[in-house]
This record gives sequence, structure tokens and C-alpha cells, in this order.
Amino acid sequence: MIKSMGTRVRATLASAGALALALLAAPPSGAATGAPATPTDLFNGLTFCSTRAGAPTYLWAGGGVEIMGVPHHTDPTGHPYLAAEYQVWPVTDPGRVSTLTSTEVSTRFEAPVTVPADALSEGQTYAWKVRTVAGAQASDWSAPCFFAVDNTAPSAPPLVTSPNYPENGRADGGEPIRLIFDAHGDTDVTGFVFSWGELPVLGTSIGEYGIPKPTDPYTKGDYFVRADRPGGTATVSLLPQPDRFRLRLTVASLDRSFNQSSRSTFTFLLKSTAPTVAMIPPAADLGQTVPVRLTPDAHTRSLSRILSYSVKITTDEGTRQVEVPAGGNGTAVLPVKLTADTSLLVSSHSANGWVSDERRWTGYQALATEVSSAVYPENECGGGAGVPGRFTFRPHVRGVVSYLYSIDGSQERTLPADPTGQATLVWTPDQSGDHYLEVRAKTRDGRELGGNDYAFCAN
Repeated sequence: MIKSMGTRVRATLASAGALALALLAAPPSGAATGAPATPTDLFNGLTFCSTRAGAPTYLWAGGGVEIMGVPHHTDPTGHPYLAAEYQVWPVTDPGRVSTLTSTEVSTRFEAPVTVPADALSEGQTYAWKVRTVAGAQASDWSAPCFFAVDNTAPSAPPLVTSPNYPENGRADGGEPIRLIFDAHGDTDVTGFVFSWGELPVLGTSIGEYGIPKPTDPYTKGDYFVRADRPGGTATVSLLPQPDRFRLRLTVASLDRSFNQSSRSTFTFLLKSTAPTVAMIPPAADLGQTVPVRLTPDAHTRSLSRILSYSVKITTDEGTRQVEVPAGGNGTAVLPVKLTADTSLLVSSHSANGWVSDERRWTGYQALATEVSSAVYPENECGGGAGVPGRFTFRPHVRGVVSYLYSIDGSQERTLPADPTGQATLVWTPDQSGDHYLEVRAKTRDGRELGGNDYAFCAN
């Protein structure tokens, strides 16, 4: 069970001079023995009890402050239900004692009470103690616990900068982003919370018998970091989420009560670091197992050694995940069954912890016809109106006998392939501007393979 740092109203409040404790009925004479024992497992607001007045637990008290302890009895069988009596007072005014009680508490269970918010003052430190009550008997008081009220959040959001990723710029990626959080000298700030998504909500696990299991949020390095001093800075090294083009980190300052300041955001664009996936020539037969080369992004490889590739393989036989070790040059070769339905999702893993975004490779794409032209290169301008160009079609599988092609959306035509499966189209644009060629191969058994859209322009 996870419990947020809220409160549970389980108590009544009275002045020190009033009799506020409802005593449990005493068991019949001789029915039970033993005596109440001092409570243990004391907690301030679901955090550990601080026994030092000079180092109290700082808490937000807008909903009151829950305090608790486990009452005990030396004869728990004879006293299955106990009471816990609490006394609370301001450290600066020890005579102003308030009493709160929790009754009919099962033995070994926490007995929480809530100090009402209207009984607490901002900036004030309070002490409290608790004892077990059973009938007319009471245990010794526990040692005092101390908490201080801090309901005021830091006044300004943190300044967020990075020495290696420009804010609102486009970064090459391949290495962790180094970020500096600065509290502007506001000594109320003792740390920071950050996230690539929504900021986390603090909570405490509740264990057996209702006993809290608090942890230090600053041990959760994925979301929290301490400032180097009150009002100081903190530096973190983070790995951006893979497969994200635009990234935004949200950051807030925290005080000792974990009140959050308003938020800062740090936004940047990330270039793809996905590896290249390509079938190794020569051409293969459909259904044959072929070698596929995995090559890392050049910039990513220049920053850190490539360790391996994570590959999700989908074929007509199902889906499986494999890890492929990289060689000394960062590349790897993976045998893959070549069908139109084959697909791979590939990401690279670097020694510095970087995980690239994924590259999708499909058998359909691999089977697409390769098109080249010296006069009219793909996605470039060349030649001109009236200037003929030669477009060479090359297959990636054996058994190709012809090509179906169309230029600028015209009626589709057939071009026979030579014995090697290649063909050459000579075409002359009649006007300058953008043009596009669509082509796909056809095999001897009549199967049409993946298409290629080849764009170019005439000067």
C-alpha cells in the first residue's frame, strides 16, 4: 500500500488542564496480568521521528500533521485493545500542552492521531510524546519527537542549463545530457525534483500493522537530487527517452518539507541516432536466410563504444527479441529470413549508457528496387528539360524478370529485365521542375515486390 503524505483525522484535541483521555474499561480482576509498555515505531507525518529539537522533521501542515506510535502491553493476549495518549506542545512554550488520544487500538498496530492545522503555526517547532494506556494503567512516556511547520514553497523556479545540449536547439545525441539546476541562492531550497514527464507525487508505503516504511526521496536518482548547499546547485547526467524527437524536462525546487516551487522546463530537439540496417549483397532468393548488417550512427560511435544491438524480429514464424553483440568497429551481422513480412526493430547500446532510437527495417523495403541515375540523382536537381537521363533498376532478390514503372503519375508500363535482373530506362523530361518515378520489380512466378518512390528535379 502506498499512502500520500496526507493525514487521517483519528483524534480529539483538548487543553492540558482538561481530562481528555477516555480510559478503556479495566479487565476483571485476575483476568489479565502485565503492564502497558512504552510505544515504539514513532513517526512524524509518515516520516521517521526526529529526537533532536535542533533538527526537527520539516512538514507541510496544511491538512494537519499525523503523528503515530505503536502501543504495547506485556500481556497482549489479555489486552487485545489499547489506547495511545499523546501530548503536543510548542518548543518555545512547553507549558502549552495539548492532549490527543487514539482508543481501541489493536495491539502491535500503529495508533495515529492528527494535530489539527489550526493548532499549528508556520515556522514553529513542536514536540510530542506518547504513552500506552490500558485501563487505569499507563506506561512511561516515549522520548520526545520534534517537527517543524513549513507550509511555504520556494519563491522562484530553478534555473536550468546544460553545457552539452543547447536549450531550444538541435542536439546530435549519443551521450547523456548534463544539466545544472540552480536555486538562485534561495536558502529555502535544499533539492530539486525533475522528470521527462509529469513530476512524481511523494508517497510512503504502509507495511504490516500499519507501520510506515518511509524512504529518502533523494535516493531515487531518477527524479530527485540534493542541492550542494541550501540555495545552491545540483548537477545530473540523464539519458533522454529514446524515440523522442522533441524532449522537455520539467524541474522544480524543493524545500525541507518537499514543497515545490513553480516549474521550469528545458526543451531541445534530438537528432536521430538510430543505426543503419541493410541487407548485405549479393541478391538472395525469397525465403532464404540472408545476412543483415547493423551499423551504428557515426556520431554516436565517435562518442562511445557500441556494445550491442537490441533487435525485435518478426517473421511469418512469430516474434522474438535478441541481443546482438557488436564487433570492434561497432557493427554486427544478423541472419534474417527474407520475406515480404519480415520486419526488424533495431536500437544500439553504447558503453556510456546511451540507447539509440529504433530503426525499422522490413523485408518489403529490402525487396524494393534500387534506382540510380547519374544525370538525375535522387532528391537532387540535374539535367534539364530536353536532357535525357538513364535510370538503372537493380533488384535485391533473384528471379526478377521485369519492372512496373510510372513517371509523374502516368499510366504504369512494363520494362523487361536482362538476365541479371537489371534494367535501364531512358527518359527525357519535357519541362523543368520536380518529377517522381515509381517502380517495383516482378518475379518469374508473378510476385510483385516492394516499390520505390524516386524523386528528382530537372534544372
